[in-house]
Amino acid sequence: MFLEQLRRQVYEYRGAFREVTNILQENSLHHADLSGVGDANETNRFLSWVRRTQAPGEEWQTTPTRSQGDRHAEILRLGREWIEPDKDKIPENYIEWLGAGEERIRQS
Repeated sequence: MFLEQLRRQVYEYRGAFREVTNILQENSLHHADLSGVGDANETNRFLSWVRRTQAPGEEWQTTPTRSQGDRHAEILRLGREWIEPDKDKIPENYIEWLGAGEERIRQS
């Protein structure tokens, strides 16, 4: 039962993640300081920023699901805000840190 619930959560998350990635890509919403990190890492950073700035604490858990059109509009609005240089300061060693994490995964 636990594994089935986990499988469903992962499946739902992948679809939502892909939706965000596609919207960012289709609208050329890329953070200048994340050049070369790949779409998945950039989407992950964007979603992390959204959670920190738009839904602090546990607020995100009680937010109602939006229609596809409303989600698209909100992702666009937030993506345009996120790419402004002063909105999400990327630490100088962030890309190096990502590379180290990926190396640890490959070695596992």
